Amino acid sequence: MFRFPTKTAYICIFLAAISVIAQVRDSDKQSSTLREEGYSAPVYYLVDEDALEGVIDPDIYMLGPGDVIGVNIWGGMEQKFLLTVNPEGDISIPTVGSIEVGGLVLSQAKELVKEASHKVYKSGEITVYLKKLRRFRIPVSGVVPYPGVYDASAADRVSHLLEKAGNLVLEREQKLKSSKESEWELEPLSSSRNILLIHETGDTVRVDLLMFARNNDLSFNPKVQEGDAIYIPPLSEEIGTVRVFGAVRIPGEVEYSKGDSIRDIIDICAGFADDARFDEVIVARCLGRTAEYRTYSLDLSTDSPDWDFTMEADDRLFVRSIPDYNLRHIVTITGEVVYPGVYSIVESQTRLSEVIQRAGGFTNEASLSDAEIIRTTQEEIFDPEYERLKLIPVADMGEMEYEYFKTKSREKASVVVDFEALFFRGDSAQDILFRDNDKINIPLQAKTVRVSGQVAAPGLLNWESGANFLFYIERSGGYTYNARKKNIRVIRAATGTWIKPDKQTVINVGDTIFVPEKPERDYWEIYKDILLVVTQMATIVLLIHTLQK
Repeated sequence: MFRFPTKTAYICIFLAAISVIAQVRDSDKQSSTLREEGYSAPVYYLVDEDALEGVIDPDIYMLGPGDVIGVNIWGGMEQKFLLTVNPEGDISIPTVGSIEVGGLVLSQAKELVKEASHKVYKSGEITVYLKKLRRFRIPVSGVVPYPGVYDASAADRVSHLLEKAGNLVLEREQKLKSSKESEWELEPLSSSRNILLIHETGDTVRVDLLMFARNNDLSFNPKVQEGDAIYIPPLSEEIGTVRVFGAVRIPGEVEYSKGDSIRDIIDICAGFADDARFDEVIVARCLGRTAEYRTYSLDLSTDSPDWDFTMEADDRLFVRSIPDYNLRHIVTITGEVVYPGVYSIVESQTRLSEVIQRAGGFTNEASLSDAEIIRTTQEEIFDPEYERLKLIPVADMGEMEYEYFKTKSREKASVVVDFEALFFRGDSAQDILFRDNDKINIPLQAKTVRVSGQVAAPGLLNWESGANFLFYIERSGGYTYNARKKNIRVIRAATGTWIKPDKQTVINVGDTIFVPEKPERDYWEIYKDILLVVTQMATIVLLIHTLQK
C-alpha cells in the first residue's frame, strides 16, 4: 500500500535540494571569478570516465585497489562473481577464498585466479576478465587554468588530465595580480613540450604534447599510473624556441626541448612542403649574447647523417623552395574550335599554332579575321598614366590628356596577331609565344553589319562583299532629319578602331557604321550672342574713331 512521505522525509528532500542549489551557485560564482581573472578556458568538461581508446593489454595493466574482476565458472554448477580488489590488494571468491592480485599484471592475476579456482571446481571451465578499471587521484599543477587533484584510471593519458584542468594556456591574457582592480599582469604561457610526469618512485618522464598532436605518436603522451603527478612548467626564456622559415608545411615558432634533432623540428612542422629543397637547409645559431652567429648548411636528402644534427634553443632554421616548382601555366580557348577549354602550356615556349592544333583546329564557322588573344598579365597591361587619368574628372583634363584617356579606354588588352596570315598564308612571324592565363577567342562568322545612330531603321544587316557604308545606310531606310552626315564613322570589328569612311571604304564582316546626331541649337540664343558681339565691335570702332579726333 502506498504511503505519503513523512515530515522527516520532506525535510530531507528539502535539505538535499538546498544543497544542490548551493553547489550550483558556488560553481557559477567560481566560474565568474575565474573569468574575471582572465581565464578563457571553460570551467567544466564532459569527460566519459568509461571511454577507452583501445584494448587493455593484459601483460601491461597492473591491478590495484578498486579494480573490478569478473569470474565466470561454467560446468555442472555455473557461478558468476564480480570481485573488487580491496585496499590490501586481495579479491575474495566466496567458494574459493582470498587471492592476492594487487601489484600483478592482469595476465598473471588471471592465471592465479584460475589455478586457485580449479582446486574447487575441478571439471568446470573458468573465465577471468577485467570488468571495471579502478579510479585513483592524480595531482595536476603548474601553468593550467585549474590546478588540482583529479580522478583518473590507468587507461587515461596525460592529455586527459589536462582537459580536466582546463587545458594548456596558449594565449597570454591579463590576470588580476591582487585584490586591487588596477593591478594586472600577463598570465604565463604553458609549455607543451616539456611537461613532467613524475612517478611515485621519483622517476620523471618528459611529455611532449605538441609532438603527439602533430604526429599522433602515443609515446609522447603516456598513460598515468597510480601515485603519479603532473607538472606543467611555464614557457620561459630558459626553455627557448626554434624558429622555422620557408618550405615546411607549418612554419613558425616551435618550443625547444633539450636534445631535439633537426628531424624532430621538421616533424613538428608536419614535414617539408612539396617544393622544399633538401640539399641545402640552413641553421643559423647565435654565439652567446652577441650579434654574431654561425651558419650550418645541411643536406637532408634520404638517409643523410645530417638528420641527426642537434638543435639548440634560439636556432633559426631556413628551408629554401625550388624556384618555379611544378608551376601550372594555362591558356583558355573559347569560341569556334573543335575542343574549346583550358590547356596547359610552358610559359614563353608554347606557340599559338600548337595550342590550336591541340584544340582540334577551327570549325567551319570560325571568323579568323575577328579572332583575338587577350593578355591578362598585370605587369604588361598596367599603364600608370592611364590609372592616374581615371582618378581625374574629365573637365579637369587637358586636351591631350583627354585624347589619351579616350584612346586608352577604347583599347583592348590584346596581342596583335593576324590569324589569317598565320593559318592561311603560313606567316610564322604571327606564331606568338603564350604567357600564363592568356585567353584566345575565336568568334563565329557574323555575316552581318550593324548600322547605329540616326538612320530610319538602325540594326543588323546582312553583309555584302565589297559594299561601302552608303549601301548599308540606304538599306537602313536612309538618314533621319537630324543626321550629322559629315561625321559618320566606321568601327572596325577586328581592331575596334574608328575611321572616317569615304565611298571607296569597304565594310567588313562585323563592322559598325555610326551616324551621329546633329547637336541641338537654340537660334534665339545664337542671335543674341551675335547681336552682343556686333554691338561690342561697334562700340570699339566708335571709341577708336573718337580718340583719333
